Amino acid sequence: MKTFSLLFAFCTSLLIFSSSIADDDITGNFRHSSIPRQQFVQDCAAIPTSEEVRDTTEEASIDSCFSADVLSVINELEDCCCMHDDCSFPTNECGNKIVQKGMELVMNDYKISGSCWTFVNKLYDLAGVGSSNRQVIYKAKKGSLIQDPSLIQPGDWIYHINYSFHNVEHSAVFICWKDYDKKLALTLSHVGQNKHASGKYGVYDLKGVYHIMRGSLD
Repeated sequence: MKTFSLLFAFCTSLLIFSSSIADDDITGNFRHSSIPRQQFVQDCAAIPTSEEVRDTTEEASIDSCFSADVLSVINELEDCCCMHDDCSFPTNECGNKIVQKGMELVMNDYKISGSCWTFVNKLYDLAGVGSSNRQVIYKAKKGSLIQDPSLIQPGDWIYHINYSFHNVEHSAVFICWKDYDKKLALTLSHVGQNKHASGKYGVYDLKGVYHIMRGSLD
């Protein structure tokens, strides 16, 4: 089973960790478990968060277990094709690890100052993917249109034109396609501009991807 299909079990494991994390102390020791969604809901409902009588429906159980920030991540990611075993788009182990580390940073509100490039570089480092384990698999002139977007896989570091903000260049981690035909995808990135901020998920038009870098675990 793919790591991505364990989203809810992963979220459950986050409940036992502190949200206060130092800059270089992001851990990766969360549990990997093939807990079915139904069992996840039951386990989540059993976690004591208050003395009030709990609604045990699936939606209420999830809402009661997680903060609004965590719920927003779950809602962003659960419909991604790459989260499911039957997805037709390719994934790889290193990419899965990078995306999972990104989820951990977002859910723990990990903040960093600098540019969008600074954030992605830090994420790769924290995922154990140093500069020697990164390979450029696609490079084109900035401003050109990518002809084969199927090259992009979850966890890839992409440079693209940000059409939603003054057509500037932008660094991001590719998460999944929301509309492949229209080249609309969910990515994880940083606002940049030297702001002290956490990474955010967002849907971007990726027809202007001009650089793809992929990590390896070798």
